[in-house]
Amino acid sequence: MPKTLICYLSCMLLMYSYAQAQNPNEATHTPNEMAWQVYEQAIEKNQLISQGKVYGYLYPQASGSHYIMDEKEEGRLVYDGLTYKNMALYYDMYNDLIFFSTKQDGLQRYLILDQQKISAYQIGDLHFIHLFSSPDTMVKKGLYQLAFEQGAIRLLVKKRKELIRDAGQMAGQKRYKFVNADVHYLFKQEGLFIIKRKKDLLKAFGNHSELKSFIKKEGIRLKANRGDFTSQLVRALMYKESSS
Repeated sequence: MPKTLICYLSCMLLMYSYAQAQNPNEATHTPNEMAWQVYEQAIEKNQLISQGKVYGYLYPQASGSHYIMDEKEEGRLVYDGLTYKNMALYYDMYNDLIFFSTKQDGLQRYLILDQQKISAYQIGDLHFIHLFSSPDTMVKKGLYQLAFEQGAIRLLVKKRKELIRDAGQMAGQKRYKFVNADVHYLFKQEGLFIIKRKKDLLKAFGNHSELKSFIKKEGIRLKANRGDFTSQLVRALMYKESSS
C-alpha cells in the first residue's frame, strides 16, 4: 500500500476516533470498517488510472496533426460521476478518441477513455459536453464542443479530421495529410441549422441586415474547414445576441 495512502488512512482514523468521542451515539461503523471504507473510496477514485486501452494511433506518412492540440494541455474531466482536475488530456479528432497520459511502474503510458462514461471535459479553453440523447435526427449522440450558448441559441461543434491523399507531394515525401472537417450545429427556437458558410448563418437569422453588415465590416470569413471558422462564427453570434 502506498505510504501516502497509509498516512491518509491514519489521519481519517484519528478524525473518526475524535468524532466518536464527541458523538458516541452516532457510531455506525467500527474503526476497521471506517478504514476499509476510506481505502475503497481512494482506490475507486484511481480506477481511471489503472483501466483503459493503450493509445497507439500514429501516422508517420501523414503531414499535419490529428490532435485538437499538439502540445499537452491540462484539463478537467467528469468521468463515471467523478471529477478529475489538472489531467493531461488529448483528443484524437480522426479516430474520435480521448486519452490521457499517466505513469505506471515508472513508464509513461497513454490510455484511452471510455466515452460512454464521459459527461463533460475541458482541454485548454475548449469545453465539451456529451449528448447522451440526440435532440435531432441529424445530430448523432457523442461528444461535442460547446462553442456558444446564450438564450435560446446554442452552437455545438463536432470536431473532426479527415485523412486525404496529398497529390502535390513528391516521391519520398509524406503522401497523406490531415484536414479539418468540423461540423457546426446551430440550435435555435426555429430549429437546427448546419453552418458551413456565411450564407448558412444569414439564412438561419432570416438574412438579418445588421448581422450581414457586421460580418462585412469586421472582415469575418466564414468558409468551411478554415482553422478559425469556429472562432469567427462565435464572433458573429455574440454580435447578433448583443444587438438583439
